[in-house]
Amino acid sequence: MKQQAFAEPAMHNAPEHRTGPRKPVHGSPGAESGGDDVDGVPPVTVVLVDDDKDVRLITADLLEDAGFRVLQAGRAEAALDILASNGDARVLITDVRMPGPMSGYDLALKARERWPSLEIMFVSGFGLPERRRLYFDCLLVSKPFNPDEFVNQVRGLAERAN
Repeated sequence: MKQQAFAEPAMHNAPEHRTGPRKPVHGSPGAESGGDDVDGVPPVTVVLVDDDKDVRLITADLLEDAGFRVLQAGRAEAALDILASNGDARVLITDVRMPGPMSGYDLALKARERWPSLEIMFVSGFGLPERRRLYFDCLLVSKPFNPDEFVNQVRGLAERAN
């Protein structure tokens, strides 16, 4: 079942509603893998995990447009490998339901065990758990979400991670 990432897809594409400087879209000439250094400060690295490739690419573009460096994974196991090889990741954004032996919750528990300062956001189109069922502080976001609010929430997590 396809999940919609944005509450208002047209709003995401409208220039007056962009959340940051516009960059080339994935696969276009001059496309980049993430944000640029601003005043010598590297962009905040976010690991984005969603098994729906379309949702993942759209969300990655949104975050890259906002200045984040985004590393993508389609499965929880791949996300752990990315986290292990990129020690500068500050925020983990993960879908809850994913194929394979690990859910987004399993991923978050393993990631928090290994990287205690990593900020975590769960995103789901199937409902979210009560916060008391989780063993650590995290942000819970339902799909579809408003792009501007989503970017602001990720910025808040990134600031908390510093």
